[in-house]
Amino acid sequence: METLKKAAGKAVINESGIEIKKLYTAEDVERSGGVDKSLPGQPPFTRGIHA
Repeated sequence: METLKKAAGKAVINESGIEIKKLYTAEDVERSGGVDKSLPGQPPFTRGIHA
């Protein structure tokens, strides 16, 4: 538990140097542009069979 408390305030950054947020909202999706907003298993089936 001590380790979790220390890490709670630190930013998580992926290998590409992009900060990973704890929560993404609809506003984040709007700003990303061109992202498929459908849910898995619903048409249009653009995610592919290996998603």
